[in-house]
Amino acid sequence: MEISEAQLLKLLWAIPRLKFELLDGFWKQESARLLNKSQERTLLAVKMHGDKCMTELSKFTGVEKGSFTHIVDTLEKMDYLWRKPDVADKRKTILKLTAKGKAYVKELDAAIRKYYSDKFSVLSAAEREQFFHACNTIISLMGKILY
Repeated sequence: MEISEAQLLKLLWAIPRLKFELLDGFWKQESARLLNKSQERTLLAVKMHGDKCMTELSKFTGVEKGSFTHIVDTLEKMDYLWRKPDVADKRKTILKLTAKGKAYVKELDAAIRKYYSDKFSVLSAAEREQFFHACNTIISLMGKILY
């Protein structure tokens, strides 16, 4: 079956809504956490992609490079992370979590897992598996389209 451009575009427009409603929903809820959404996303990006340079990490967080540098400066002053020169390319900087940063991310990760566990509890095991495979397919094909 041939998929029309209109059908494809309709699906593509649903992806930002999925991100907004599902992913950003965690940060919309009231919390007594110490850091803001951008700071938390930065710490999570460092945890998940710590071997990447700051420019690449800023893309994962959705924050512009200039703003990202300010966030990193603040987190470094608060002792959540530290900068390390890239051995392979001295122009690049790698970010690492401090012990305080690792502890914060561990608690944040637990809160995120609980939030999504609650969100996905309305789906059956088969539906969760179907959702997982659909997301993996999108990610895999995105890599082919974008790179």
